[in-house]
This record gives sequence, structure tokens and C-alpha cells, in this order.
Amino acid sequence: MKRHHFPVHLPEQPTRITHRANNSIIDICLAKGLHFVTSKSITALASDHNPVLFTVDIDDINSPALNTIRFTNWTTFQQLLIELLLKNPKIATKQEIDETLENFTTQYSKVINSSSKLKIIYKQPSLRKQIQFKNIVRKRWQETRPTKQHSIN
Repeated sequence: MKRHHFPVHLPEQPTRITHRANNSIIDICLAKGLHFVTSKSITALASDHNPVLFTVDIDDINSPALNTIRFTNWTTFQQLLIELLLKNPKIATKQEIDETLENFTTQYSKVINSSSKLKIIYKQPSLRKQIQFKNIVRKRWQETRPTKQHSIN
């Protein structure tokens, strides 16, 4: 698997229903770090566009490294994304759909990487432990909300 590969998830059933029998799937999910995503087109509504339910297995979440931060230049990202979305390929077969999605995924990864800078933040181990302890205490306090809240502050 590539370093910045985004798995593409889509329902098996069409999500856009037309009267001309050229139904299509217009709802997709790009999920970085999520591999077990199921999708289902819900046909219960009387509409030409069916909603899609994406279900994510929360035990499968890959969190990024805590010592890095990514700064994104949103203007550059938006410009590159517009250029990417202006390309509207002709698709006739399932093979071409797969190839187009793979190409889109690759190009989207390049857009993100070229408009973002990754910065590594070094923290001494003792400071990291103090931050972890502080976060644990904060979480416990938020869960229990002690009655002596004013004396703690």
C-alpha cells in the first residue's frame, strides 16, 4: 500500500436513478486510515437520488503520529483540486471506472501532499509524560465532573 493511499468506498447499487435507465453511482467515500468501510444505497425514499449509509469499523482507525503536524495552504489546495476536478473522463466500462477511481485517488494524494508541509515536533520524553498525565486527568474530570469543581480550579 502506498504511503498516502486513499481507499475508495462506494455502494454496489446506483445512487442516482433516472428515467432513461442510465443510473449511476455519484456518492463515494475517500477514507484515509480506514479500511473496513461498508456502504449501502438506501432506496426507501421516493427521490431520484438515494442517500448512502457509510459504516466505519471504529476498531480499524489508524491515528497519525503525535509528534507531527501538517500545515496546509488552503488556497493552493483549492486551486489544485479545481484543476483536478475539471477533468471529466469518458467512462464506459467497469474497468474504466476502476482505473478512473485509482487515478483520482493518486491525483488527490498528490494534491494534498503538494499543498501541505509536514513539521516534526520534538518533545522531550519527560514533557510527553506530563502531557499524557494532564490529558488523563482532564478526561477523568470531564467524565466525573467532581462536585468540588471550584476548589480544583
